[in-house]
Amino acid sequence: MQKYGILNAQLRSLLARTGHRDHLAITDAGYNIPLGREVVDLAFLPNLPAILQVLDGILDEFSVEKVYLSEGIHHYAPKQLEEYEKRFGDKCPIVFVKDEEIDNMMESVKGVVRTGNYGIHCPNIILQAGCTYDD
Repeated sequence: MQKYGILNAQLRSLLARTGHRDHLAITDAGYNIPLGREVVDLAFLPNLPAILQVLDGILDEFSVEKVYLSEGIHHYAPKQLEEYEKRFGDKCPIVFVKDEEIDNMMESVKGVVRTGNYGIHCPNIILQAGCTYDD
């Protein structure tokens, strides 16, 4: 039995199959995930697990070279943005795109991790996989 790290087998598999420059999305409970995208649904109860909890677990096991966020996060979720900046500010670029562009990018992500996050507008994040041979 696995002793630590991500225990969800479907999420572990998705991370293992995500290659350099592939995109992986982490969304709130209510995001309208496009048909045909692989979904790892971790939502259990409102705000359980939260996006930041899931992100922190993923970051322990996954290389990220770029992050995409909605421009709306500045207005609707500045505290969430602060948390993202703590995690990525000096490690990789954060790219802000229009809401519509986030929706368009979701059409081609390798997979989506759905969390239980409730009540924050624009918390969704897209991670661009990095290359681990440079670590």
